[in-house]
Amino acid sequence: MSDEAAQHAFLRGTHLLEVGRHEEAAAFFRESIAHDASYAAAFANLSRCLLEIEGKKEEALGAIDGAIALEPEESYYHALRSMVLVERHKNSEALRAAQEAVRLSPGEPFTHATEARAHLAAEKWATAEICARRALYHRWRLRLCAKYPGQWRCGSKAGWRKTRSRWIGCSPTTRRMR
Repeated sequence: MSDEAAQHAFLRGTHLLEVGRHEEAAAFFRESIAHDASYAAAFANLSRCLLEIEGKKEEALGAIDGAIALEPEESYYHALRSMVLVERHKNSEALRAAQEAVRLSPGEPFTHATEARAHLAAEKWATAEICARRALYHRWRLRLCAKYPGQWRCGSKAGWRKTRSRWIGCSPTTRRMR
């Protein structure tokens, strides 16, 4: 029964989070965690809610750390941790968390976008631009893989190495591709 109750509370909290009712959503994610303390996604969504509530950023960090403790190999949780740390103005820690997210999921656009955001917070403009271009490149690659399945070998580097170098190797000063 507690797994079903945890799932129900999680779904209600997710709906409220999507419509921007963060305080109400946080209450449902806390209820979900009370029913099932091993529900890492509930910790992560609780962190997302708390990040939007004034004065709850420290608690948001504790919630995302709870998710990471349960599932340390989930890149999304490390990226979310980086976002919380940026909001708390802990830029070096945010950058380490973002780099861990990229290490865990190097082909995920969100992890590269989070790393770009951490570099922006640290005022490392050129590196932030490179990371943002990587995020765009991986988003483009995923869209091609979805649009033309079987024509692109999405799990390997073969077939798109030349295009990859055009996107990622562009010069930050010229702002154009090679």
